[in-house]
Amino acid sequence: MVGLYGLGRRGGGRVGARRVGGAGGASAGDTFWLGLTEEKLGHAEEALAAYEAALALDRNHWVSANNMASLLLDRDPERAVALAQRATLASKMRPETRNTLGQAFMAAGQSQDALRVFASLVQDAPDNAVFAFRHGQALHDAGDTDAARIELERALSIDPDFDFASEAKALLKLN
Repeated sequence: MVGLYGLGRRGGGRVGARRVGGAGGASAGDTFWLGLTEEKLGHAEEALAAYEAALALDRNHWVSANNMASLLLDRDPERAVALAQRATLASKMRPETRNTLGQAFMAAGQSQDALRVFASLVQDAPDNAVFAFRHGQALHDAGDTDAARIELERALSIDPDFDFASEAKALLKLN
C-alpha cells in the first residue's frame, strides 16, 4: 500500500513500494504492491517483473496473475490466457478474473471461449455495463452483429457513461 498512497508525491510512492517490494523477505503481497505502483505509473515492464516475482513467491497470488494477464493481452495473448485461467481458478471464479479471462480469449482469437465467459458474466451480473459491453464485443467478433447490437445498446442503457461507452458507441456504428 505504500506505493499507492504516495503516488502523487514526486515518486515517493514508487520509492517506498520498491523498498518494501524489493526487500529481502518481501511477501507476494508486498511485491504485488510494487507491481501495481509501477503499472499505475505507466511502467509496464517493471510491473510485469514485479508481478512475476510475486507469482514466484506464491503461485496462487491471483491478483498478480490477473494484472499480469491484463498487461499481456496485446503482446502475448496465449500467456495471458494461461495467467487469467490461473487467476480465475485461484480466486474461486471472481468476476474480475473471469472478465480478464474473457478478454484474453478474445485477444487469442478464441471467440467461442470468450462468448462462454462473457455470457456467464452477464447472467451473473446483468446490471454490469462493462460485462454487457464485453459480451457485445465478443458477439461482434464472432460475427453475430444483431446480438452484438442488442448487448452494446443494453450496456449503454445500464450506464451511458461507463468506462468503455465510447468504444461501445463506435462498435454500434460498425454494425
